[in-house]
Amino acid sequence: MRALNSAVTGLQAQQTAMDVIGNNIANVNTDGFKASRTDFSDLFYQTLQGGTDNTNATQVGYGVKVSGVSKDMSTTGETTTNVPTNLFINGEGYFIVSTDSASHTAGSTTNSSGATVADYYTRVGNFQKNASGYLVDANGNYVMGMDATSLAAYQADPTSLPTLHAISLIGATFHPTAAGTSTSSDVTVTANTNISDLTINSDGTISGTIGSSTGTFEYGTSNGATTASASDPIIVALATFPNDGGLSQAGNTSFTQSVSSGSPTYIQASNGNSTTLISGALEQSNVDLAREFTNMIVTQRGFQANSRVITVADSLLEEIVNLKRS
Repeated sequence: MRALNSAVTGLQAQQTAMDVIGNNIANVNTDGFKASRTDFSDLFYQTLQGGTDNTNATQVGYGVKVSGVSKDMSTTGETTTNVPTNLFINGEGYFIVSTDSASHTAGSTTNSSGATVADYYTRVGNFQKNASGYLVDANGNYVMGMDATSLAAYQADPTSLPTLHAISLIGATFHPTAAGTSTSSDVTVTANTNISDLTINSDGTISGTIGSSTGTFEYGTSNGATTASASDPIIVALATFPNDGGLSQAGNTSFTQSVSSGSPTYIQASNGNSTTLISGALEQSNVDLAREFTNMIVTQRGFQANSRVITVADSLLEEIVNLKRS
């Protein structure tokens, strides 16, 4: 009896939908979490009788399947944390974090030393400065930056991919920005340098105060940016994708590039685009609890209905068996 098989496919599909709903609700307070939605499609059909000029074809379906799980990549509001190294992306783009601190060409799987490196993309700017001076995320991955020279070359020729550098203030050059200040006033940041009022600006550059001077942090030869020129500020790197809904989820609110997402485009906030960075804030989860609870009820009823089909089909088969006995 086809109804039994169709109902089983219905139970399996509704179970998958409930798994997705449960994961969404579990992450209602996870910073930067993107909710998912289960997509269904019907299975193949058996044609019992072909159609004619006067009658339609008689076809019976074989149930339902999960055709995919779509991600809702919409952006919600921010949560204020007042932590200056926490960042909220106001607009398009993803932060780039890496498993290794060595510089490497964007998109490469090996760093400048030939070691394996993996880049991840995330909307969660829950960053902090570690004991070595590097900016890292909550998972210990290194936040990647670009230097202006490499970025400018990439913008002029997109085939010339920029070089990504782990952002480290130790070894960087601090350039006071007071009027008339020359490069002779620059300071090389060391582990013992006392930095106050550290701020990541809306364009991804980094500023702060050393002593009585306020200024910006620039790349130096000792902190990775061999392509940087004089007065090249450290820039927090961002990436955009043709289809960010096609990104592969890697856990820890991070994504990896996939065939569906397309190749990333590397950008600086506020540089020819409307994206800005907001310091001291994190992106909220985009889970809508009201919608999830509604979907849960619908899914539960769908599961119950398919269970009922199995019960009824079983009763019909029992009647047929009883007819044989009589």
